[in-house]
Formats: sequence, C-alpha cells, structure tokens
Amino acid sequence: MRRIVGSRVVLGAFGAVCFLALWEVAGRYGWLGRTFPALSEAVAEIGRQGDVIGRSTAETVERALWGYLLGASIAVALAVVALLVPRLEKATYTGSVVVHAVPAIALGPVINALGFTDHAPSLFALMFVYFTILVSAGSGFASGAQYAHDVFSVLGSSKGRRFALLQVPNAIPNLIDGLRVAAPAAVSGAVLGEWFGSERGLGVLLLNSMRNFQVEQLWAVAIVLVLLAGGAYIVLGYAERAVEGIFGRAVEAGHVHRVSAEQRWIRSLASQLWIVILLIFGWWLWIRFEDVPELVAPSPRGTFEALVDNPGLYADHTLATLLSAIGGLAIGLALGAGLALLSSISPTLRNTLAPMVVIMPTVPIVVLIPVVARLFGFSQVTVLVIAGVIAFFPVYVFALSGLRARPPGADNVYSALGSSAWRRVVLLAIPSAIPNVLTGVRITASTVFLAALTAEWLMGTKGLGFLFSTSRASFENSEGWGAIVIAVVFAVITYQLASAQERWGKKRWT
Repeated sequence: MRRIVGSRVVLGAFGAVCFLALWEVAGRYGWLGRTFPALSEAVAEIGRQGDVIGRSTAETVERALWGYLLGASIAVALAVVALLVPRLEKATYTGSVVVHAVPAIALGPVINALGFTDHAPSLFALMFVYFTILVSAGSGFASGAQYAHDVFSVLGSSKGRRFALLQVPNAIPNLIDGLRVAAPAAVSGAVLGEWFGSERGLGVLLLNSMRNFQVEQLWAVAIVLVLLAGGAYIVLGYAERAVEGIFGRAVEAGHVHRVSAEQRWIRSLASQLWIVILLIFGWWLWIRFEDVPELVAPSPRGTFEALVDNPGLYADHTLATLLSAIGGLAIGLALGAGLALLSSISPTLRNTLAPMVVIMPTVPIVVLIPVVARLFGFSQVTVLVIAGVIAFFPVYVFALSGLRARPPGADNVYSALGSSAWRRVVLLAIPSAIPNVLTGVRITASTVFLAALTAEWLMGTKGLGFLFSTSRASFENSEGWGAIVIAVVFAVITYQLASAQERWGKKRWT
C-alpha cells in the first residue's frame, strides 16, 4: 500500500513539475503574449504583495466556505424532499435548474438591489455549488441494485427504513463526487460575487488587475485561487476513496416505472409548468410591490414585449450561444469520458495528469480567456473552448468514479473466466460507467450556457451574453433580460434532454 501511495505521489509530482516547467518556458519566451508571464514572475509578485494577498485570501475563503456549506445543505435537503415526496420531484429539479440557469451577470445587480451586497460572494458560491450537489445526491439516492430494493419491498419496510438503511449509504459516494466537483466552483462563485460591490477579496484584486493591466498580479491571484480550489478538490478526493472503502460504489438501479410513457410525459409537463409559472409570478410580485427600477430589473411584461418586438435581433445571438454551449458540451463529454477511460486503464497516466486535471477547472474564467484567446483569437471559437473546459470537469470526475463501479461479484466472474483486461473494460467497466457519465452530462448541461454567456460578456463577442452587456450599457434592460430569458429556456431544455438521456441510460445499462 505504501508503495502504491508513494508511486502515485511521485507520478503526480512529475506531472506537476513538467507543467510548471512548461509554464515558465512559455512565459519566458512570450509564446502566449504579454498576458502570460513566467511562473517565477507571478510567484515573485505573491512575495511582494504577501500581506494584501493574504488578507484577501482570508476574506474569499470565508465567503466561499459559507456559500459551499449553505449550498450543500440546501441541495441535500431538496434531494431528500424530492425522494420522499415523489409528487414534488419534478417541481424541485425544474425550479432548481431554472434558478441555476440564470447567469450571475444578471443576478449581481438584483442582489445589490435587494440590499445583500455584503453577502453577494457567499450567495454566488451557494448558487455555483447547490445544483451540482443536488443532482449528484439525487442520482445517488436512485442507485443500488434492483434486487436490494425488491428485498426491502418484500419485507414490507417503511420508506424511512429503506431510506436510512439502503438509499443513504448508496448515495454517499455520489454525494462526495458532487461535493468534490463543487469545491472549485465555490471559490469561482465567491470571486465573481466580489465583483459586485465588495471592498476586499481575491475577486477585487483580479478586477483591479484587469482594469490596470497588472499582469503579474493577475496571475499571482490566479495561482492562489488554483491552490485553494485544487487543494479542496484533492482533500475531497481522499475523502472519496475513504467513503468508497466503507460503502462501496453502487451501480445505478434503473427502477421500473408503473405508468405509461404518455402518463409520465403529461405529469412531468404539468409538474414543471406550475413551478415556472410560480417563479414568473414571484418575479412580477417583486417588481410590482418593491417598486424596482427598470435599470435594476425589468418587469416580466416588458421583457416579453422586448422578445416579441425584436425576434431578428435575438435569433443571431441565440444561434451563436447555442453553438458554443452545445459544442462545448460535446467537447467536454468526449474529452472527459475519453481521458477518464484512459486514466482507468493506466494508473500511471492518471497520476501524471492529475495536477493538470485539477488545475483546468480551478483557473478563473477571467484569467483563462486571455490565454485561450491568444491561441484562437477573440472569437466564438474561444467561447466554445471555454465552454468545453467547463463541461470537461464534471464528466471526467463522474466517469472516472463510474468506471470503478461494478455489479457485486462481477470482477470475480471475469477473473475466473480468464478474461483479458481490455475485455473486462469493454464488457464490464464501460457499461457500468455509462449511468455515471450521463449524470455528469446532466450536471453540466445547463452550466455550459452559464460559461458561454460569461465568456461572451467578458470578451464582447457575438452571443446572448454580449447582447445582455450592450443592452445594459445602452439602458435597454428589458432587451438585455430578454437575452437572459432565452438562455434560461435553452438551458432548461438541454437539461431536460440530458435527464431523459440519463433515464434511458440507467434503464438500458443496468
């Protein structure tokens, strides 16, 4: 065991050294332009501004931690409600995905208007993490062999007993996966929230660095953020392995539904429609009775009129965002699942690439954009790549976990039959992993729209994020919120398609 752990540490260190050496050389020779300094210059900047960066780090960590804990608590509570009260399941997930799909760039002014400016970073962290944890917990509650659920039914066990003795233990490994993916997101959410009125924090330092073109300071802050987010991810990785050792990792159950497909579709549509109507009604009440200025948020009627009056304006920008988001989702799926498969086959490759896999999702999007844009230009290709990077991480984490899931005793059967390693991967590991991969896709299905909109907003390229930015700048807030509504609608549709695909995968591959 010690030898295995030592080998893993050595390979991880080797991968990290190679990556850092490449960074230093690229910065020294200006391969990525003036916006990408050498590693040594960024580290030296940390030393020069140690006091400022230290205080800012403490602020951001506290805010991210509060948001992470609150988001996790809310997500687990919602997952339990959806499990124990099946009539509320669709409404819970639909309402959650609608709220999750509203971009942070639109929520910032709203949070300020409500008087929660001081709490914006923690609220942003909460919004960035709760959906990932909700989906992973819900998927975990649905896992477990079908025969185990049948045994509890035959014994006449109550819902509470089944929940405590079967569904909670089954859910814990998946929940840890969600907590692990959400940890870097909490840091990113807190940083973005600090842009909306905070006086201190790493997000404030990032914003000042961009405005004043202080490249070394920008990357110094980025290094600190990567260390924070990556450290949390690594610690939760050890927790994940400990949990698997105690509870194992169940294959998805794929329960049989007793109603017809038509009945399920009608019930699903009805349960989702009323929560959407309720959210719109709440929006109208807030505007009506709080007397919210148009510059903060328009009314639902004003937004609808803007959509009806300018269909041509929205069509072009919608197509650009759709191509970036869906294309990014496809790239993230291919890279995440492919790299997870290679990593499961070759522990050497997995341990060597581990530092880079951790770093990719933890680099703030505002720092990542200049690097990607240097390679692909300030175009929609850069937005596509950013969306792909964001989509990659959840798919990779859940795919790698799924490849370790096995039906009880299956490995022993394949060993007894003398099956080759490749045959075991093709016939056992991949089918067992498919439900988990589809869970990763469901988590990231709406997130890619948030990534695309944020990139378009920051870069000033074509798309709904760009339209929102220019509309607000010209005081056409209804027009800008129309872009947000369209983005939310497509994010929800993509999520629903991914959910349907996940249900099919669980039924087909379990």
